[in-house]
Amino acid sequence: MAYPIRIIGTDLSPLVVDDDYEVVDKQQLAEWIAQLVLGEYGHVYMIIEKLAPEEMPSDNGSIDYMISRLVVPADNETLIDHRDGWLFQMMSWIALNIKLHQDYPGCPIHMVAPHDARAKHGIDGLAMVLTADNKIRRIIITEDKCTTNPRDFVRNKVLPEFKDYEKHIYDNKLKSELTQFVSPVNNRDLYIELSPSFANHDHWTYRIGITRESCHNTDKGRQGLFKGYDAVVIGDVERRKGASIYLTQMREWMQDLSERVVAILESKKQ
Repeated sequence: MAYPIRIIGTDLSPLVVDDDYEVVDKQQLAEWIAQLVLGEYGHVYMIIEKLAPEEMPSDNGSIDYMISRLVVPADNETLIDHRDGWLFQMMSWIALNIKLHQDYPGCPIHMVAPHDARAKHGIDGLAMVLTADNKIRRIIITEDKCTTNPRDFVRNKVLPEFKDYEKHIYDNKLKSELTQFVSPVNNRDLYIELSPSFANHDHWTYRIGITRESCHNTDKGRQGLFKGYDAVVIGDVERRKGASIYLTQMREWMQDLSERVVAILESKKQ
């Protein structure tokens, strides 16, 4: 099965490696997002693994509620921004899932589910890749933003937050999220082995998922977008990832995506 997103990859070492991507099948992307909206992230995960199980049915009440979260007044810029941010976070989750399966074939990959509501607080994206013998290979911490001011967001929001991560300020919430992957209830021995390494920065990779502007489509422009990243997250460039996408007329593009998702949700009613 072909993927709706193609990972391009732009190496801007030593500053950043941008795992930039493009949408090659918007309708298929909308179908996957519709499943994520309904909480079927496990189904989408298995599709990416090429296991492709049958889709699970959903109740009409649940479908109607999720449609109400996607249909927002055209004059309410705040709700539009929150709705687009939610859709984008799911796009970014799909892009990361595809990228990890491409980079680490055969390795156990654990990912936190996408947010289940717009404007929800918490880590935007978190994943952990293990080796074949269950050692931590990589922990990926993602901040996502669908914005017309990407440089301001990177400079004023993301980099200060990553700086706090580097100071171990957020170790508690990171450990809490990672424990879901290797719960001591289900796998006590693996939890005992892995949990001491959760806060080891050698395993951490940061990822900035963001919509970029046309001025960032050159290498020089991209370097401007991620300027200062290496001063906050020091070490090997593999610790500093981007995941940018350029969307012409971004708000219109996101509105069209939302309408496609709503139409697919409507078609799922029994």
